[in-house]
Amino acid sequence: MRILIVATSFPNPPVDSLTGETYRRVRQLALRHCVTLLAPAREGVEPHHLEEFRALGIRVELTPALPAASLWRRAVHLGTGRLPWPVKFFDETQLRTVLASLAQPGHHDVVHLEHVYLAALLPGALGLPTVLTLPDPMSLDYLVRISTELRLWRRLEWWLEATRARRMERSLLTRARQVVVLTERDARYLRTVSPSLPVAVVPLSVETERFKPLPPPPDPCCLVYHGSLDFGPNREAVTHLLTTLFPAIRCRCRDARLLIAGRGASPAIRRLVHEQPSVTLVEDPEDIRPSIGAGLIHVNPVRRALGTQNKTLEAMAMGRAVVTTPALAVGAGQKLIHFNANVRPPGDVTCQGVVVEMAAVC
Repeated sequence: MRILIVATSFPNPPVDSLTGETYRRVRQLALRHCVTLLAPAREGVEPHHLEEFRALGIRVELTPALPAASLWRRAVHLGTGRLPWPVKFFDETQLRTVLASLAQPGHHDVVHLEHVYLAALLPGALGLPTVLTLPDPMSLDYLVRISTELRLWRRLEWWLEATRARRMERSLLTRARQVVVLTERDARYLRTVSPSLPVAVVPLSVETERFKPLPPPPDPCCLVYHGSLDFGPNREAVTHLLTTLFPAIRCRCRDARLLIAGRGASPAIRRLVHEQPSVTLVEDPEDIRPSIGAGLIHVNPVRRALGTQNKTLEAMAMGRAVVTTPALAVGAGQKLIHFNANVRPPGDVTCQGVVVEMAAVC
């Protein structure tokens, strides 16, 4: 089968959960199918990253990375936009033009849009059956944000975006031949929003050939967090970890250290790291695995998200004990505990929970 995969960014190296999932899917599909990857990319993509894909027979088509949007453009969209802002952001002329040239009968058999942010491109792929992957139902994600947001202006913004997202889920998404979600809960929610939506469930997975159990690290008292630090829920989690949780842990375990790895760290996060000598920040790692393996305990205090996250699964696949919030632990302890018999099911991210875990493994 000839598959055209459209991603929100070039996924090599896989520096976060989204690019990691795309990286895994592209490589796995290329083992059995003829794959073309279309993605925006910043200038200076390393040649060996392109060669890795081409060596697998993957054709790579890159468009220029989308420029950051101005505050004025976002403000105008808030009052007049019909699509959710992230979807509107990726509704870009050059990406749409290249997609239309590639998505022709006779060139490919199916189009796979890797994220709901690409939903505006669905009309450009109508000549072919199209599969759309939703990491989370977009309207539900905004409702979760509203429930945890204290600022009134931000709650209003999320409410407007949730309204646009639900309208999109009822209309635009129905143009896809298949919509893929990660959990049964997400599928049930989308069916209540749009009963005619063709929804299938494909759970999260980890490429266990890459994420293998590692021997214990030299420093058993090192805690690890990894993720995209420019993503709102991750940014909030790291801030909470640095300002509240980790100082409390240090009061009870003076030898505790924290390693944070990911791209897009804000000046505020860098400042908080600089103020604590026991905290290390690894920015833009080309390979996330050494950072995950640097500690025995992986902490994930994300409070505003839906379901199990890739970072939790990757840490468990590498044989690390995981401490996360109860909402994110759903399914992880039941389905992935077999990666390593010594890994316990995730517990809540509290100072006490981390200290108990440290006492067990240190």
